[in-house]
Amino acid sequence: MSDPSNIAEGMTRPSVKDRTKFLYIAKGSCAELRTLNSSNKRSTCGVQGS
Repeated sequence: MSDPSNIAEGMTRPSVKDRTKFLYIAKGSCAELRTLNSSNKRSTCGVQGS
């Protein structure tokens, strides 16, 4: 999972500008995960395990 890594790396940066950049990257990664999760839920609806 890259979100926590991006946040952790960003918090070690010396400037607010750099920290903000990494937080925006993490925010984008969260959006990707939400999209993948919702797509996965839709594709597995009604599918029963064996």
